[in-house]
Amino acid sequence: MVFEIIEEVNILMNGFQKEVKTRFNIDFSLFNKTEDERIYIINKEKINSVPVQESAILRVIEQLESLNYPIKIKTDYKGHFVGIHEHEKWLTEWDKRADELIDKEFSSFDKAKEIKAYYFDIIKDVETFEKINLKNHIGIYSFLTPKSIMLIFPILAQL
Repeated sequence: MVFEIIEEVNILMNGFQKEVKTRFNIDFSLFNKTEDERIYIINKEKINSVPVQESAILRVIEQLESLNYPIKIKTDYKGHFVGIHEHEKWLTEWDKRADELIDKEFSSFDKAKEIKAYYFDIIKDVETFEKINLKNHIGIYSFLTPKSIMLIFPILAQL
């Protein structure tokens, strides 16, 4: 199942407001199914961003965020979000790909490694990472079982 998402963000930078629109596809596929749980692979593919990021810091963050995918999530048999599947394995792969990205694309930007380290500290904690991803993909998780949307909103209020 593929969804096309348009994300609009208003940024106040140096006293000027700037609107950034990003289009991307989210592919949501069943990876494994057992009697008690389901594992899905979520992949996010950026189509375009208007305007193109001018800030080197924002470009680094955007590229690091893109490395979050593909990711596997677990749900129970009713479709309720349980957690990130194999978070440690995913984190090791993310770290390797992030190092390659920094070396290839941002080697001349001194702060890139510092930004990567800060980002890594955030995503290495599985609870924080799940909260961030649950918050960012509420539409995807809630579509699994439309009746469960009311179960998800109380969690969001605590974030």
